[in-house]
Amino acid sequence: MKGSLQLGLVLVVVGLMLYSPMCCWAGESMAQVSAQPTKSSVDKTLLAYIPPDATVVLVIQPQRVLTAPEWKLLPTEVFSALGKQHFGFDPAKMSLGLLVIELIPEKQPLLGFLGAFVTPLEMEKVFPELREYAIQEQVEGRPYYRASSPEGISLFLPDQRTLLVGQEQMLRRMVASRAKAKLGKLAQILAAMDLLADAVVVVDFAPIDAALETQRVPPAPEWKLLPEGPRRSKPGIGLALGLSQAAEWQWLPRITPLIRSAVAEINLTKELEIRLTLQAPNEAAAQQWQSQIKSLYQMVKESWVEDMLRFAGGPKEDPVRQTFVQYMDRVWEELWASLQPQQAGAKLTLQFRRPWHDIERAAIGGALAYILLEINRAYRQDPYVQSMNNLRQIGLAMYNFFNGYARFPNNIKKDGKPLLSWRVHLLPYLEEQELYQQFRLDEPWDSPHNRKLIERMPKVFQSPGIKTKPGMTVYLGLVGEGTLFEGDKKRRLPDITDGTSNTIMLVEADPDRAVPWTKPEDLPFDPEKPLAGLGTARKEGILVLFCDGSVRLLPSQIDPETFRRLAIINDGQPVDRGKF
Repeated sequence: MKGSLQLGLVLVVVGLMLYSPMCCWAGESMAQVSAQPTKSSVDKTLLAYIPPDATVVLVIQPQRVLTAPEWKLLPTEVFSALGKQHFGFDPAKMSLGLLVIELIPEKQPLLGFLGAFVTPLEMEKVFPELREYAIQEQVEGRPYYRASSPEGISLFLPDQRTLLVGQEQMLRRMVASRAKAKLGKLAQILAAMDLLADAVVVVDFAPIDAALETQRVPPAPEWKLLPEGPRRSKPGIGLALGLSQAAEWQWLPRITPLIRSAVAEINLTKELEIRLTLQAPNEAAAQQWQSQIKSLYQMVKESWVEDMLRFAGGPKEDPVRQTFVQYMDRVWEELWASLQPQQAGAKLTLQFRRPWHDIERAAIGGALAYILLEINRAYRQDPYVQSMNNLRQIGLAMYNFFNGYARFPNNIKKDGKPLLSWRVHLLPYLEEQELYQQFRLDEPWDSPHNRKLIERMPKVFQSPGIKTKPGMTVYLGLVGEGTLFEGDKKRRLPDITDGTSNTIMLVEADPDRAVPWTKPEDLPFDPEKPLAGLGTARKEGILVLFCDGSVRLLPSQIDPETFRRLAIINDGQPVDRGKF
C-alpha cells in the first residue's frame, strides 16, 4: 500500500511540474524576455531503458521548465520541499523524466518512471519508507530494492544520478532493455528528435488496439458498474459519467489500420506551442485522417456552440444570451481556426501556437462575459432560468444517489406496494437531511404522519412561474415501457445504451399533471401519444433534464417520434442532437 502511495505521489509531482506553468499568469513583459528552448535531445543511454514493447512514453524536462525566467513566480520552493520530504530528492534538480506505460491485453498496465538528475542522489534519503519494506538485492553491482509483493513498487539506482521506480515487473523489463542496449520503436522515435520540447508524449497504437480487442465482447448480464449498496464517498457526477463510458469501449473501431504512432510535443516558453504528429501506415490513411480531423473540428465547434447556448440559458431572443454565444464563438475561431492538419506523405501534423498574452486575454474576456451574463440573469430573475437550475440540482442529486447505490432511485415500496416517491429518496442529496429524517419510510405518503410533510416541499421541487397548489410538483419522470422509470427496474448507466445525452431523465410537465411531491406518481408515457401532458407549461417550450445532467428546452411542437425515441433508453435508435 505504501509503495503504491509513493508511486502515486511521484506521478502527482511529475504532473505538477508539467501542468503548473500552463496555469500560471505570464504577462507580455515576461513573454518578451523568454527564450526559445535550447537544442537538446534525449541521452540514448537513458532511452535504452524504454522496453521495446512500451505503449506510451512521456518525456519531461522539469529543471528547464521550473527554472525558466518566465515561470519564476512558480512555487518552486514548495515543489522542492515536497519532493525532499516525501521522495528524498529535489524535483527541480531533475533534468529529465521518463514515464513509461506498457499495455498487456487482459492485464493491468505496467508503469515505470526514470529520473535523471544534475546532482548526485543520496541513496539513504531516496524513498526511505519504500526501501524499508523492500527486499535488497544486487543488479549490475548496484543495490536493487525489490517489492515484497508482485503489485508493489521497486526501486533501483543504476548510478548516483539516475533513479528508476515502478512496478517490479516493469522495472525488470526496463533494466533488461538497458542491458540489450537496442532501442525499441518509441525510443527510436525519441532518439531521432533533434529539438526536445518541454514535454513529449509518444504513443504506439498497436498494443492499444490489441487491448481494445479484448473489450469488444459485450459485458455479461451480471456485470456491475459499481458495487451494490451505499458507500461513504461520493465522487460526483463526473466519475459516474466517465465510468459509464467504459462499457462503450467495445464499440471503438480498430486503430492500427489508420495510425501507427503519435507524437505530442508541448513547449511552454515565450508562447504556448502544442504539436501533434500522427504516423499513418500509408498516404491514403493519412488523407483519411486529414478529412476526419477536419470533420471532427467542425463537430467539436458545433458542440461548443451548443454547450454555450445551454450554459447561457434563458430565452433565445434574449440579446445578452445571443451576444455571449457570439463572443464565445469568436474566441473559438480566433484561437483554433489555425489548427488545420498538414499532410506530408503518410505523416499528419497539427500545430497550435499562440502567445501567452492571447490566451490570458481570452481567459479574462471569458470571465468578464460570464460575470455580465450572471448579472443579467440575476437582474431578470427569469422563472425559466430558475426552473432550469432546479432541474440541474435534481439531476446532480440523482447522480449523487447513483454514486452511493450504483443505481438511480425508485419509488419507496413495502411488500410491493408503493409508499413514497423517489423524490423523497433525494432529500439527503439536496441538503434536506433533517426533512428526510422526519419521514416514516414504512408508511404511505398520505398516512396521517407523512401527510403533514407535504406542505414542507423543498423549493427545488417547485417550478417557478407555473401555478400549482402548495406541495404539488411538475418535475416528473416518464413512466412506461423502456423509460428510465419503468416499473421496479433498478436502472444503471449501462442500461442507457442510447447514450445519456440522448435520453430523458425528467420533464417539466403541464400544470394539470402536477402531483403531490411525496406521492409515488409520475407522468404516464404512451408511445402512441408521447407528448401527452407536455407543451403548455411554458411558452418557450418543454424543459427536459437529460441523463447526462444537462437541461434543454425542446420545442413544444417537437416531432412526437423524435420525443418518443428520446424517452426510451435502449431502443437502439439514438436521436441526432441537431434534430432537437
